[in-house]
Amino acid sequence: MKSLFTLVCCAFLIFPKVPAQSSLYVSRDIKKAYTNETRNYDGTPGKNYWQNSANYMINAQIFPQEKLLKGNELLTYFNNSRYIEILSFSTLSKYLSTWSAERIWHR
Repeated sequence: MKSLFTLVCCAFLIFPKVPAQSSLYVSRDIKKAYTNETRNYDGTPGKNYWQNSANYMINAQIFPQEKLLKGNELLTYFNNSRYIEILSFSTLSKYLSTWSAERIWHR
């Protein structure tokens, strides 16, 4: 047992130490965010970070006897990007009965 311990200790002294990984892999997207200063190295938003937002106002009336729903919606979109030319159009999609029980893919 004593000779095994001595052998193991000698092995640590003889064989060169393998260096640990000095840094973690950083993807291209993350590097780009650092370069554009939209993200800081600690993960917080950078000085060039921006976020778009929207406000919705929905007015609806339900008429159960007629099985009718009437309404209107006002959507106000705020483009806070400094790249305004990129957002030259907006697409709005309405999905009626998306989560209803009659939908096959919902079951």
